[in-house]
Amino acid sequence: MVLEKLGSSLRNAVSKIMGKSVIDEAAINEFVREVQRSLIEADVDVKLVLEISR
Repeated sequence: MVLEKLGSSLRNAVSKIMGKSVIDEAAINEFVREVQRSLIEADVDVKLVLEISR
């Protein structure tokens, strides 16, 4: 169940960024925040999430 939700959240984040006509810094920052949120909701350690998203 957790992996299913994580996969869905990550697919959603990728779909959003792929749907943009221009991928600028703001779009990338939004994408990174969505991935971070997805990982944290999947109980990945917050320190690890922050470290891999630097």
